[in-house]
Amino acid sequence: MKQARRHDDILAAARALVTDAGYSATTMEAIAARAGVGKPTLYRWWPNRAALVHEALVADLAAAPVTDLRGFVAGVLGFFDRPLVRRAWLGAVAELADDPAALAAAHQAFLRPAARELQAVLAGSAADARLVLDVVIGAGIAGLVVPGARRSRASRIDALTALLTAATDTARP
Repeated sequence: MKQARRHDDILAAARALVTDAGYSATTMEAIAARAGVGKPTLYRWWPNRAALVHEALVADLAAAPVTDLRGFVAGVLGFFDRPLVRRAWLGAVAELADDPAALAAAHQAFLRPAARELQAVLAGSAADARLVLDVVIGAGIAGLVVPGARRSRASRIDALTALLTAATDTARP
C-alpha cells in the first residue's frame, strides 16, 4: 500500500511540475524532490524522465465506457487537448524515441485501452480497428503540431466522426 501511494505521489509530482514549468524543466531531480523520494526510487520504476512523464499523462485515462464512434473520437481528441498533455506529449515521445523498449511500453500503456474501447465500438464491422485508431490518434497529435489543425473541438469531432463513419460503414459485411 505504501508503494502504491508513493507511486501515485511521484506521478502527481510529475504532473504538477509539467503543468507549472513545462516538460523541458521537469527533471528527475525536481520530480524526486517534489514527491519526497530519492532519485533511485524513480529509476527503480522508470528507465527515464520521458517514461515517467508519459505514465503520468496516461495514468488517469480510465473513464466512462464509450459506446459509439463519436464518443471514442471525442475522448481521444479531448485527451490531446488537455493542457498537461499539450505541454508534455511531444517532448516525452521525442525523448522516448531514443529508447525503443521504453517507447513501445509507453505506447502500449496508451494504445491497449484505446484499442479495446474501439474494438467494442466497431463490433460487427469489418473495419480495421487499428487503422481507425491510428487515424484518430494522428488527428490528436496533429492538433499539437500543425498550425490551424486546432479548430474548435466540436468541429474536429464532428468532421472526424463523419469521415470514420463513412469509412467504417463501407466496411460493414
